Amino acid sequence: MKKLFLLVFGICELSFAARATTYVVQVADFQFSPSTVNAVVGDVVRFQWSSGFHTTTSVTVPDGVSAWNSPMNATYASFDVTLSVEGSYSYLCEFHPSMTGVINVSGTLPVRFGELLTSEDASGSVMLRWQSYTETNIARYKIMRSTDGNSFETIGTLVPKGNSSSAANYQYTDKKVQAAKRFYYYYVQAEDKDGSLILSSIVMHRISKASQTIGASISPNPLTTAGHAMVRFYAEEQGVLQLTLYDQNGKLLQQTQMMAARGSNSGHWHLANLLPGRYLLKCRMGQLSETVNVLVLQ
Repeated sequence: MKKLFLLVFGICELSFAARATTYVVQVADFQFSPSTVNAVVGDVVRFQWSSGFHTTTSVTVPDGVSAWNSPMNATYASFDVTLSVEGSYSYLCEFHPSMTGVINVSGTLPVRFGELLTSEDASGSVMLRWQSYTETNIARYKIMRSTDGNSFETIGTLVPKGNSSSAANYQYTDKKVQAAKRFYYYYVQAEDKDGSLILSSIVMHRISKASQTIGASISPNPLTTAGHAMVRFYAEEQGVLQLTLYDQNGKLLQQTQMMAARGSNSGHWHLANLLPGRYLLKCRMGQLSETVNVLVLQ
C-alpha cells in the first residue's frame, strides 16, 4: 500500500516532528465532524462528545496499531487516539454504522510548504494557491476536491519543480464549481518519484454567490417502510437542525434533531413504523426553514 505523508501548511520553518497537533473530532447526532483528517505520526485525534449516545470504534488500522472501541456520551465525553504509525485509520459508531470517519496519517518528513489558500475570481471559479519552500524528488501535485468533506476526487494535476531549495508558487483554478453545492473541500496531494504520497491539510471554501438555505435532502427517497434514511444539509455556522415529520393531514408523527457543523452535514434517521404514502419533512435551523416531500413505498 502506498505510504501517506502530510504536508503541514504553515509559514514556520519547522520539521514535521516538531509540530505535533491535536485534531478535535466532534461526535454528535449523527456525524463525526470533520469526517476526514489528514495528520502526521505523533499527532493526536481527540473525539469530543457533543450529543447523543455513540461510540468511536476502529474498523481498520495499520499493522502494529491497537484497535479501539470507546463509548461517547455524557459520562465518556472525550477519547484520544495517539497516531503512532503511518497509514489509514477508519472508524464508525457501533450504534449508527452510517456514522463513519477516516484518518490519513503520514510519517515525518522535513518538507516545508506555505498555507493552502482559496479565493474566487470574477467568473466564480475557485482559485487555490500554495507555496513550497523546499521540494525533494516531487513528481506531481494532484488537486483533490469533495463536496461533503469525505469523498474526494482528483480534479487536476500540476508539474512541480521537483527538487528546489528556493520558494516556488503554485496556483490551480477550479472552473467546475456550482453555487448549488455551496461548500467545497480541497487538499493537495504531492507524489514523489518513488510513489509515496504527501497530503496537505483539508480546507473548506464557501461559494460566495450561494444562497443561505438549509438545502436539505433525504436519501433514499422514496423510502421503504423500514425507514432508514440519510439526511444531508448545509449550515452557515455550528448549530442544531430540527426535523419534524408530518402526514398529509398535518399530524405530527416523529421529530428529532441533528447537530450541524459549518459546511456540509449528514445524519442518519430511522423513521420507524411508516405506512406507504406521502409525508412532509419540515426542517428548521435558526431563522431558516424548508419542507421536503417524502414518499414511502411498501
